[in-house]
Amino acid sequence: MMAIYVLVTLLVVLPLLGVGCEWVGSGDILERHHKHHGTYIVPHSYTRFLVVWMAVVSLAGLAAAWLMSEHVIPGDVTGALTVFLALELALSLEWGLMRRYKVITYDDRLRLTPHVGPSTDIPYASITRMSWTKVGVSGFPNLQVEYGDGHIRMLSGMLDLNQIISVTGRDDAIDDGAGRS
Repeated sequence: MMAIYVLVTLLVVLPLLGVGCEWVGSGDILERHHKHHGTYIVPHSYTRFLVVWMAVVSLAGLAAAWLMSEHVIPGDVTGALTVFLALELALSLEWGLMRRYKVITYDDRLRLTPHVGPSTDIPYASITRMSWTKVGVSGFPNLQVEYGDGHIRMLSGMLDLNQIISVTGRDDAIDDGAGRS
């Protein structure tokens, strides 16, 4: 019985946490330009979409568990709650990773904070090649940036990549699609 309370609590708390963070932490600004830098983040519409789905999954799980506990539909309450919590955790993970991802442009470099791992500074002068990739999961092409001694980082197409390219001032490093930069 204790497991059911833990599962229900998590199904309720995770979406509420997401709603709270989205409500407090978003000002509908995808790009913040300051005197010395600009910040580019994943659109709030996408992270809000994930939070809405977190709430939908939570409500569906709670409804299914309630219907099972009332013997309206057959099934194991703990098993159903566990399945819905697994979906909830996957959405929560995606939401957290998307909220973390950002690119900050400075006068001489950009800083990429990836979904996972440490931030990377890429000096504009060390960029050797930038090339567009095929359309990714987001529906937009990503930008592959090669710099230094063959290091490669991918910038998500969910960001305003054309603006980021213009800030770098490295139009000369853009691959024209024929393997030449």
